Amino acid sequence: MINFNRAFINQIGYYNIIKSIQHQEGTSGNLIDASQQIENQSAYIEQLGTGLKTILRQENEGNAANIRSFGQNITQIVTQTGTGNMINSWIENSTMNAKEARLYQQGMNNVINLSVKGALKGEGMEPILIAITQEGNDFMVSALMDPYAKPIEVHQYNGMAGGMEVQIRTDRGISVFPTKK
Repeated sequence: MINFNRAFINQIGYYNIIKSIQHQEGTSGNLIDASQQIENQSAYIEQLGTGLKTILRQENEGNAANIRSFGQNITQIVTQTGTGNMINSWIENSTMNAKEARLYQQGMNNVINLSVKGALKGEGMEPILIAITQEGNDFMVSALMDPYAKPIEVHQYNGMAGGMEVQIRTDRGISVFPTKK
């Protein structure tokens, strides 16, 4: 067994950048817990191994989160509040072990792009492991689930001013829920 990788980052200000790459061999986990405050923040987090956990919080406007997880026992929790934010989340699970993504945005003109690949198949009354929530106006979710046979939960709470859009693509086709104004 190789040591547990941990990174804790807190940035306050404008135009900060996080770039964290964790590669692990063995059965110990990887953890990154990061927070960026003010605006125009950028985070690139890549993890490879077992027991991967990413927690990222970004506040205000113009933030970009790029999260890439490759391995097994994957958890991504990303929260953005503000305007003009983007989450790009990639999960590639190499075993039947669980993977989980909890992606949350609050504000206007926010976008979530999610790609989930792996061996996990859904059976019975298993819990929902992919949950996306957006609150505000003019937001979009695009998800590619290939192959993926478990439920995905998407909640969009639209304000008074704008629309929302959901696109979910699987290896069997595409479902598009058009923008509602």
